[in-house]
Amino acid sequence: MFFAYPSDPKTNSLEHQYFYGPGLLVAPVTEENSTTASFYLPDDIFYDYYTHETVRGAGEVISVTDVPYTSIPLYYKGGSIIALRANSANTTTLLRKENFQIIIAPGLDGKASGSLYLDDGVSLEQEATSNIKFSYDYESSQFKMGGTFGYDAGVIIESITVLGRAGGPASLVPITAPLTGPATLEV
Repeated sequence: MFFAYPSDPKTNSLEHQYFYGPGLLVAPVTEENSTTASFYLPDDIFYDYYTHETVRGAGEVISVTDVPYTSIPLYYKGGSIIALRANSANTTTLLRKENFQIIIAPGLDGKASGSLYLDDGVSLEQEATSNIKFSYDYESSQFKMGGTFGYDAGVIIESITVLGRAGGPASLVPITAPLTGPATLEV
């Protein structure tokens, strides 16, 4: 938490919550047999992973109740774009054949960014890689992909979900976008 919010001194002593990558806040239930989690949200915007509900952090501890025993409270950090596999698989080999869904969690300024690195997942020395950079601007409703596209994974982006649109529900845009070159899409 400190590395994501270095100017917030309250993040220095947080022991149990953390970011998984730059954009996914993990706030686990830490008491045995409890269905309540209390955790700190910095002064920023977040989105519930499961419901896509907007949660405005105010630099204080919040509590959530009725957390099922089978889930962990997770939140997208505003300003993040996260690439998720569209489906799960039983092996890494099969998972690499699954398409991607893009989740856009706009920040307070309406912008978001993220990245996706692809390689063959097997070789120690890669013949080709892709390092794709994503950006989004709420005002123009444009999602852009740039970066390097040396490795063709044979998969596509099959949907883009924009969270927090005008306080309403997330908007899901089904698309077919190959991950083989730069693109600008209206979402």
